[in-house]
Amino acid sequence: MKASGFGNSNGSAASEEVTLRLSKKDNMPVLALTVNGLTRHSHTIKLVQYIPATLLSQDQKEQLKEPLLSDPQVHILLPNLLALKQIADKIKQLHTRLTISANMNGCLSLKTSTIGVDVVVSFKDLANPELDPTQVDVNAHPSRVRDKDAFADVTVDVRDFIKFVQMYSTNPTNVVCCLVEGFGVVFYVYVGKPGGGGGGTLTFCEFFTFH
Repeated sequence: MKASGFGNSNGSAASEEVTLRLSKKDNMPVLALTVNGLTRHSHTIKLVQYIPATLLSQDQKEQLKEPLLSDPQVHILLPNLLALKQIADKIKQLHTRLTISANMNGCLSLKTSTIGVDVVVSFKDLANPELDPTQVDVNAHPSRVRDKDAFADVTVDVRDFIKFVQMYSTNPTNVVCCLVEGFGVVFYVYVGKPGGGGGGTLTFCEFFTFH
């Protein structure tokens, strides 16, 4: 998917420099994500987020295999991550499971159900990013051959989702949610100027659905 062409949907600052390094905090290994940039008022800002890390031995690394994911049925640009965190914090008080539902017509919902209570928070008019034809077969991609109004659903642990949306503190320029129905969700976080300028980088997280 093209990072260039995406608008800044959350009004965050434009990041000028992004670094990721292995470090220690409280004598524990962490990945330190540092963003140096300017606010909308041209004030210098420095943000640091520490991500817990586990150091693996060579034998452990050799046993790890990257999970294979099918192409997503839906990919959609997320709204403001801080707003999503506030919603997820309230859902956490009701249930540990969160269902993320979206379609290729700009609609996204976060929902959960408990005894006697159904909670649904919906967003409309979101962008569905264009696919990059140099990376995928656009005409055969699942998101292009399905009904644009058909929703794909993935249910995850709301606590994992809350950890993810903490990424709002890095002032991402865009966040793309990709739903592989019945299997999992991938979030692509674009930090830096659109188009790859200014030292921008791309990170992603993936959670697997409950069955």
